Amino acid sequence: MAIFTTSDDVSGLLPEDYGSLIVQPVTAASVAFQVADVIPTSLHRYIIPLVTDDPSASWTAEGQEIAESDPTFDKLVIEPAKLAALTETTTEMLEDADPEAGDVIGASIARDIAKKVDAAFFGNLASPAPKGLGSITADVNTVTVSGGALTDLDAFAAAISASADNGGNIRYFVANPSDVLLISTLKKQADSIEPVLGANVARPGAQSVFGVPLLRSPAVPIGTIWGIDPAYAKLILRKNVDIDTSEHAAFTRDAVLIRAVMRVGFGFPHPKAISRINITA
Repeated sequence: MAIFTTSDDVSGLLPEDYGSLIVQPVTAASVAFQVADVIPTSLHRYIIPLVTDDPSASWTAEGQEIAESDPTFDKLVIEPAKLAALTETTTEMLEDADPEAGDVIGASIARDIAKKVDAAFFGNLASPAPKGLGSITADVNTVTVSGGALTDLDAFAAAISASADNGGNIRYFVANPSDVLLISTLKKQADSIEPVLGANVARPGAQSVFGVPLLRSPAVPIGTIWGIDPAYAKLILRKNVDIDTSEHAAFTRDAVLIRAVMRVGFGFPHPKAISRINITA
């Protein structure tokens, strides 16, 4: 039985079925999709207008001319890059496997796409990957913690304050799982067993610092913690995941090729609203 068909009574997965198996898990598993402002677009390039200098108000006496001034504009151009996956499975696997092979394949593709999106969002990967937070070398608020480890939460307070001083509002902290574990085991005092971080009754297992959710991602290097304001962390999603299947490319093997393509780009229009905690030796 071919995987491409228009018959109503055919079992097996069609591209739109794979779409539901991949798109939803990607957005759920990817930390970038959780902490960024996700903007769908159908455009080849997405442009964010920037005001680099505000107009200047002035105290003016009654009846006097008001001094004229104009804002200065710039723009941030984001061109989504292509992230693609290609896998092959046999017709027998699709038709006969129990549990459904499509579920397993879709979940596998989704996990890898989510990891690759996060690696780009938090990193500074080479082209053609889009540039992420790790590529920002100027203007990001940097809080340095020396000694190789956190001993209190002062750095988080400093990161929140620095963002607020520049018009930001940190809504998420994201750290490597190793650092999240260390933060979670911080005690209120040297001889106490009570952790600094309180329990979240509404969300068991969830953690927060000063009320800001603390998320974990292996894509964040050990020793780096990002404080993110989603208003100034844009994830541009070009359409959505395109799913195609073909039994023709592997016809002689009686196999089916499954292709998933997602196009995403990132933009940080106001880096001063973002904070980075660096833990150094």
